[in-house]
Amino acid sequence: MPLIDDNGAFTEDFKTALPTFLGDKHKDSKSFDDIPDVATLAKRFADTKAMVGRKLENVIQKPGEDATPEQIAAYRQSLGRELGAAESPDKYEFFHADPKTLPDGWTYNAETEKAIAALAHKHNVPVSFLKEASEAMHKAQFADYQQAIANQQAAQDKAFNDEVNFLRTNDKWLGDATPKNLRTVLKTIENFGSDELKAKVKEAGLYDKVSIDNLKDWEKAGIPIQNIPFLLNVGMKLQGAELLQGGGGAGAESELDKAKRLHPNRPELWPKG
Repeated sequence: MPLIDDNGAFTEDFKTALPTFLGDKHKDSKSFDDIPDVATLAKRFADTKAMVGRKLENVIQKPGEDATPEQIAAYRQSLGRELGAAESPDKYEFFHADPKTLPDGWTYNAETEKAIAALAHKHNVPVSFLKEASEAMHKAQFADYQQAIANQQAAQDKAFNDEVNFLRTNDKWLGDATPKNLRTVLKTIENFGSDELKAKVKEAGLYDKVSIDNLKDWEKAGIPIQNIPFLLNVGMKLQGAELLQGGGGAGAESELDKAKRLHPNRPELWPKG
């Protein structure tokens, strides 16, 4: 059963026996499909032998299973350099937005960036990746911040509108009573408000805006809408006290009685003697 003919070509018997020669590990190999004779086989073997152990140019060779930790580290470093890793931590760049566009209190932490750069260098992270990642993180944080601000403003607007609706539907604030009641509130501020508050009221022109549709201006002047009913009650009691005091005679209210009525739980405010 000759395996090679007189010209050195492989016979059919060789091809039949080849899987047995190769063994189970290589029995399905197609490596011999284009090798017709011994001369070609010899040449292929010589070429392969010459390449074994040769370091290919411009090719990063993966370490073998028995590679040392130093060889594996060098391999990873070589891959990192090819992918754009920095030579040292200080070569990494971070995205920084224009400071004028940052919300109040927002700053970039140099120490944090330094620590991240050191970690990126340790793991051979490409420079471009870290910069793009920092930009994506900034945009995500800024979007979350803007959404939080929007949610907060929406909640404030709802609370304000709910309070306005309460005042609209309260009997004391309907129709023609609204301007009158707001003037009473202004009178209360004139009597008990600080000079700063009075200045803000004047600056906001609230005396010319005695309408429930302009309560936003009251809040801007430092008068929360929730305080208006209380200020109205104080003003109405103040007006009642003035009327009693001005009546004269036996029915007139004394300063002591007035103080007790206005400040029932504050005896230190009652006149002495």
